[in-house]
Amino acid sequence: PYNAENYENLCAAMCLQGKAEDAIVLVKEWLEHDPANPLALHRLRSYTGEFDLPRASDEYIVQTFDDFADSFDMVLKRLEYKAPFLVSDAVQEIFSQAETGLDILDAGCGTGLCGPLLKPYAKYLAGVDLSAKMLEKAKKRGCYDDLLHAELTECIASYPARCDVIVSADTLVYFGDLQAVCLAAASALVPAGHFVFTLERTEENIAQGFKIQPHGRFGHTEAYVENVLMLAGLAPILLEKVMLRYEGGVPVDGFLVVARKVLNQ
Repeated sequence: PYNAENYENLCAAMCLQGKAEDAIVLVKEWLEHDPANPLALHRLRSYTGEFDLPRASDEYIVQTFDDFADSFDMVLKRLEYKAPFLVSDAVQEIFSQAETGLDILDAGCGTGLCGPLLKPYAKYLAGVDLSAKMLEKAKKRGCYDDLLHAELTECIASYPARCDVIVSADTLVYFGDLQAVCLAAASALVPAGHFVFTLERTEENIAQGFKIQPHGRFGHTEAYVENVLMLAGLAPILLEKVMLRYEGGVPVDGFLVVARKVLNQ
């Protein structure tokens, strides 16, 4: 009998074993049962390396992370997940005197792993996420002044010239094209405010600067990240190669990015 979860798990297993062609055949069969399934559609795009895909769909994000919410923290601990600590350490480096009067937006806050790490610096700490179930988990941490159920880019743009810091830990990996979110961040930051985030990196020579990977997240080139920040009026002050976590026992390579809003923006 048709069962979407069985298709999802078998596709993931094939992908981890490097059986890409078999995974493509299987996901197409999955779509014959359920042509509009956002998980199946995203997997097909990631397995085929669709080059004109700008970002993961909202539907994919919601379904994936609503389903993942209950086990999220436990799974990421097992994977030695580092992104929240990387971004919080960067904030600590910027504000080394432990300033406490900052307006901070946690963009893609998930279950709120960054919240306790950022709270010591915040006068106002808001989190935004598309997954209502992830936000329920974040609320239980008790460290956010506001938790917003909204699309990330639109939410950032709704904070004109208000934020001292915007952080995004392991969320922009679901965006290929970063132009819109960088422009939104530039508009939301106060002069000389900081945008701190992580990405997964690719060393491939990709003309457009980003590519969806078989696991469903995007990899970005260093040159693309630098260029898209500068075009948005954000000066890159740190673009550090880091290890984000393990997946299938293999380190996932990424970037820790710190950018500062140009004063005349």
